Amino acid sequence: MNSHLAPRHIVEAIDGTLAPAEEIHLRGCDACRAEVDLVRAILKDAESAAPVPDPSPLFWDHFSERVREATSAVPVAGPSWWERWSRPVALAGARWGRVGSGRQSHRRVGLGRDDEGRDAEGWNRRYAH
Repeated sequence: MNSHLAPRHIVEAIDGTLAPAEEIHLRGCDACRAEVDLVRAILKDAESAAPVPDPSPLFWDHFSERVREATSAVPVAGPSWWERWSRPVALAGARWGRVGSGRQSHRRVGLGRDDEGRDAEGWNRRYAH
């Protein structure tokens, strides 16, 4: 392995779930072993620290209110020129694809003769295959 362990591999080493290839690298790499030892020391310090009290029940209500106030002052941007332009083009393309595809759009519908005196069924037999 040419590079050092990724952060997820450091966590796996601490958890004892590191894959064999990464274990071999860890045994031979002083920098990665130092990183694993540092993270272990930080976790040990965090466990031995004084417990952090839970926030007041009102904290979350006040926090939500402050976030709503802050975000309501930020203007919401409209659609970009690309969004304004691409939607009508996409809809037109979808419509054109539906109209222009398939035999059904080329068939004359109805029995007998059409408005111009042509035999609709004969036209369908000749041209709409």
